[in-house]
Amino acid sequence: MPTSTTQTLDLIDAAILRRPETGDPIGGGRRLFLQHVRDIVSQHGLPIPDELKLDNCVMPYVFQELNYDGYEWSERTADLGHLADMVDIDVIVWSGGHTRDELSDSEYNRYFDFCRSAIKHRSTR
Repeated sequence: MPTSTTQTLDLIDAAILRRPETGDPIGGGRRLFLQHVRDIVSQHGLPIPDELKLDNCVMPYVFQELNYDGYEWSERTADLGHLADMVDIDVIVWSGGHTRDELSDSEYNRYFDFCRSAIKHRSTR
C-alpha cells in the first residue's frame, strides 16, 4: 500500500530532526534539502509532478558519500547506512508513495537510472 502524503511528511520530519541545525555543514545542508523536499511534497502531494522530480532528487547530494563508504546503492535491498532514510524518502517521492521494499528490482532499476539523470542534471546547472 502506498505511503500517504501525511506519512511521507512525517518521515521527512523525522529525518530532519536527525540532522543537526548547527555545527555540521554537511548535516545542515541535508537538513535544508529535506526541508525543501518537505515543502514540495506539502504543496503538491504525492505523486509530485514529473517536472519537479529532477530538481528534488536527493541522490546528487549523497551518491558520492554512498560510493565512498562502499554502499551499493544500485541494489534495491542494499544497506545504505546513515543515508538510508534520505534514499528511502527519495524513492517514495520519486515513485509517488512506494518504498524501496515495495518496488520490484526492475522498478528500482528505473529509479537508479532516474538518479543518474538527476546527478547529470545537477552537474550541468
